[in-house]
Amino acid sequence: MDEGTNALELLSGTIYPLKLGYYGCKCRSQQNINDNMTIKEALEREAKFFSSHPNYSAEASKMGIPYLSKKLNVILVNHIKKCIPNLSSQIAM
Repeated sequence: MDEGTNALELLSGTIYPLKLGYYGCKCRSQQNINDNMTIKEALEREAKFFSSHPNYSAEASKMGIPYLSKKLNVILVNHIKKCIPNLSSQIAM
């Protein structure tokens, strides 16, 4: 997201709802990469962007790459747990 972006309606799922929802992230731009911005710096800037933005500050704890990582990990673990019984039965054959 750029500085002037307001995607709150989209992120809340009111425009087009998704089963797993939306996750707001502010990734490094190509210019940031060219300027040798580290990932740590980018994550700090992302957190600052969401926490200080007038539209996103209320939901800042649920935005950003670290939050997306945690949510994806939970989704993956739940999927694995769901598939294990079937895999176990296939292995036992």
